[in-house]
Amino acid sequence: MKKNMKDIRLLLMDVDGVLTDGRVVLGEKEELKFFDIRDGIGIALAKKSGFKVGVITGRMSKAVERRGQELKMDYVIQGCKDKLKSLDEILKKEKMSYQNVCFIGDDIIDIPIFRKIGFSATVNDAPDYVKSEVTFISNKNGGRGAVREIIEFVLKSKGTLKLTIEEMINDWIAR
Repeated sequence: MKKNMKDIRLLLMDVDGVLTDGRVVLGEKEELKFFDIRDGIGIALAKKSGFKVGVITGRMSKAVERRGQELKMDYVIQGCKDKLKSLDEILKKEKMSYQNVCFIGDDIIDIPIFRKIGFSATVNDAPDYVKSEVTFISNKNGGRGAVREIIEFVLKSKGTLKLTIEEMINDWIAR
């Protein structure tokens, strides 16, 4: 697996069920989602390590747009019915290939991407038929640190986790 990991430079993920626990709170005028801070730190680690990072989700949500801005994501693609087509557009823009991609998803709509890319991952509470399609299954559930666990696994496999953590510590001290 480490051979494939060295090529990973793009981290993309679904939102509902991956960055959140899959529940959506609908108010009269707004939609609320719960994001795990640890996943946010994981995304910061990926960015610090030089990854392009983003989300591709089928739903539209101001909360997702805001979270993407907070985490300085390179891509926030919402309302997407064909995630593979969106991935292809990103790859063309970034001049990358499927082997450069880590995608974290949790449901049927993510399977076409899983079947094409270099490294696929899912959350512990994904359906079994989704788990059978991926390279890595997190020990954590969606919205509960699974994204962080997967990112740390990728960075550790690439041999960059410790260095990236030290760089982040130094950045925080320098603030």
